[in-house]
Amino acid sequence: MSVYICGMTSAAKMKLLLVSNIVLAAVIVFLLLKNRASAKPETAPAAQEEKPHHYTDNGQYVEQVDFYSVFNTKAKIVFLGNSHFYRMNWDELLGRKDVANRGIGSDITEGYKARMSSVLSLQPKICFIEGGGNDIDFKVSEDSIIRNLREIVDTLKAHQIKPVLTAVFFAGRNYPHNDSNKYNMQVASLNKAMHQLAEKDSIEIIDINNQLNEEEYLKPEFVRNDGIHLTSKAYLIWKDAVEKVLKKEQL
Repeated sequence: MSVYICGMTSAAKMKLLLVSNIVLAAVIVFLLLKNRASAKPETAPAAQEEKPHHYTDNGQYVEQVDFYSVFNTKAKIVFLGNSHFYRMNWDELLGRKDVANRGIGSDITEGYKARMSSVLSLQPKICFIEGGGNDIDFKVSEDSIIRNLREIVDTLKAHQIKPVLTAVFFAGRNYPHNDSNKYNMQVASLNKAMHQLAEKDSIEIIDINNQLNEEEYLKPEFVRNDGIHLTSKAYLIWKDAVEKVLKKEQL
């Protein structure tokens, strides 16, 4: 870059030329650095860690536990579990007046432990326990599920209440909230661990999956459109299994 101004001395012209070249060089360096910076890929934002599910995140849990706190009843038979118990009127299904339902939709086994007082206050003779499916969906480890179930069983035994486990039901082929094949493989593994727990602790376990399943999926006649909850036909089979245990225990 050169500049000529009439009347300048040659020394002044040289000085102006030098300054102009320095400014031009600075501008070029600035533009090169700017282009390089814009071409640099943006740093991806750090992935947020998924917050572990807590049983009190479930609105149904908070509501039902609040309701249980005002009940003042006694029952020989209690059903402790999730929506599989909650969705059925077990007193009417069994034709009995000494039954209490302590099922809460979407609950997990950690939640069962936290609300054991709502079972113990009923002073039952027997407690049927069903759970683990929601735990799988909420990515609770199998070891944690079994540990929770063992603590529940121990608590019931300490209060002279007979615990009866229930194997987790498989999903149907139409289960949309999870890859049912992956889910069902986890159910199969969990049920194996539950049978081992039942054998070790010498307690009953109800497992009617062989009557409900076809190729490790719930048969269409036994599963609702959501792919996970049971139809009345399935509950009638479950009812028979429960009544066999009650007859054995002379209840």
